[in-house]
Amino acid sequence: MRALTLLLPISLIFAQDAPLKNEVNFAEESPALMTAPELEIWARSRNLILVPDNPLRGLEDGLAAAIPPTGLTFHIQAPGRMNYLYLDLVRFFPGKGALPQVRWLDVFFNGELVETIYSGGALRTRHPTIIPVYPEYAASGMIAVELRPGAGEAFFAIWDAFISQHRLAFDKQN
Repeated sequence: MRALTLLLPISLIFAQDAPLKNEVNFAEESPALMTAPELEIWARSRNLILVPDNPLRGLEDGLAAAIPPTGLTFHIQAPGRMNYLYLDLVRFFPGKGALPQVRWLDVFFNGELVETIYSGGALRTRHPTIIPVYPEYAASGMIAVELRPGAGEAFFAIWDAFISQHRLAFDKQN
């Protein structure tokens, strides 16, 4: 719990001048990390069950970046054609007797709202969350992705993110 309290006020923006990649492993780039054991402790204290890090593209490492209330922005390479952004968000399932809390996360590409992800209560997010990246968002070969939690007690974290030209087969509803 103490680690979470210390992480939330930090605003994260990954440098635009850094070399662009088509994947982001936040363990390599984020100063505000939480480990899977820390997330499990946080979840258990709220009667939630942590869903493990997804082994997408070999990025599984059990480390996640907490998304502060002020948002998290990162830059990712996206060739100027149709692509898909995969967000491996930290997810929780409610434990027995858990109180439902609906929360949301707004996703912006280059400052424009493109998706609102709702989670909690009886809502289940796709795992991973897949967002189309139309060519007009990536005219420069990159996009600035901002993840901004909704107001209130919304807690979000992200394991990793990547761009693919293909809508991959593992995008079923969990």
